[in-house]
Amino acid sequence: MEMYKVVIIEDEPVIRMGLVHTIDWASMDCVVAGEADNGRVGLALIREKRPDIVIADICMPQMDGLTMFREANELYRFSMIILTGYLEFKYAHEAIQLNVVDYLLKPIDERKLEEAVEKAKSSLLQMHNSMQYEIYKGLEKEEKTIIDVLPVKNGNIYVEKALQIIHDRYNTQLGLRTVAAELGVSESYLARKFKEGTGITFLDCLNQYRINQALKRIRAGGYRINEISDQVGFTQYKQFAVVFRRYVGMSCSDFLKLSEAQQKEVYPRI
Repeated sequence: MEMYKVVIIEDEPVIRMGLVHTIDWASMDCVVAGEADNGRVGLALIREKRPDIVIADICMPQMDGLTMFREANELYRFSMIILTGYLEFKYAHEAIQLNVVDYLLKPIDERKLEEAVEKAKSSLLQMHNSMQYEIYKGLEKEEKTIIDVLPVKNGNIYVEKALQIIHDRYNTQLGLRTVAAELGVSESYLARKFKEGTGITFLDCLNQYRINQALKRIRAGGYRINEISDQVGFTQYKQFAVVFRRYVGMSCSDFLKLSEAQQKEVYPRI
């Protein structure tokens, strides 16, 4: 069973070490993928580890937790839990705008932390189901493409071209940097315009499209899972397994054990 990856970013060593080493993360189907003691290092850690859940303090050196969350949220979608020593309205208001799933006061109550993690896991599933619906609600019709079902706000030509590239070449080694270079724009410009235009990041869109194509192959039969992983653009099966769980809500092996009707209930877009 794939575990939810958690990153903890807290500048107080005693609290950070306590969260990392004394909490029974395995009982919550989680594993600590990394830790950091300030927001700038935390942002780099999020970029590197791509965790499912990030737990962070607000007041930290170099970069505060809310700024870090705001910048990291441009990369991909994940669940956010805030830690703080005091409750201030201005922080709570901004946390709500960032869709933070919970706001925990120090000292940390372990039961409340467990409840927050459960909220974070539920939020991830809802988030992914919502994104899947928006992208794939019409893809079961062969004449439909990702361009048809994910209209671009304001009609940005570069975003439309990027979507077409995803549709045509999702099974190749595709990334935001290479697509931006091909289109003759900066990576940061395309990332910003893609999210503004579609509501999701380039990587979210690419991964969701790949998983949708993988699920179609699973339903058709005749392929091994590692073959499907290669066919839809993943270089390593381990990476495919992590992304599959993130967007479907369960491991590939568990999904294969379901009947066709159960599979459709879990993931209705196949």
